[in-house]
Amino acid sequence: MHTVYSVYHIFGSVSITFPIHLFFPSKKSFYLDQPWNCNLYGEFIGRELVEFTRRSFPLYVTEWDVTLSCRNFLNESCYRAVYLLKNLVACMENVELMSCSGSLDMQCEYFDSALPLNGGFGLLTKNGIKKPAFYAFTFLNRMGKYLLAKGEHYLVTADSYSGYAILLFHCCQQKKQTGSWLDFI
Repeated sequence: MHTVYSVYHIFGSVSITFPIHLFFPSKKSFYLDQPWNCNLYGEFIGRELVEFTRRSFPLYVTEWDVTLSCRNFLNESCYRAVYLLKNLVACMENVELMSCSGSLDMQCEYFDSALPLNGGFGLLTKNGIKKPAFYAFTFLNRMGKYLLAKGEHYLVTADSYSGYAILLFHCCQQKKQTGSWLDFI
């Protein structure tokens, strides 16, 4: 299992795309063999990259997700939702923008599957069914403007009307995949 990512840096109207691992001084690639331990900020973007971008230009992380595959049932699971939350919260103070791979399963439609859930990486199925990751972004959109606290499993914000919002999540180790839907229950 890999995390999918690409990074964009904007210089006026020109955007430059490059794989993150080519930027690191050590030039090491990262392989994600334990995604439940993944902290996108610590392991993938790296402190060197974040420090460099703070001094030079804003960092935009786009098209990253829990898997490279457009036919992985992790994309239909609650695991993907908390994985996205964990990494979005971990990175929120260090990047200008983060987005996941796709919004609709219609981007990866296959003719050999008529099932509404086919492992696509969208937030909505081709039939318009909202996936757990959709609700992860919905919850984030309901958070307040002012960050009060954040941690590995929580985010606390406030709005300008003395309202508070608390988002709790727990990204735990996924079960060994057997290819059954029961793997995600």
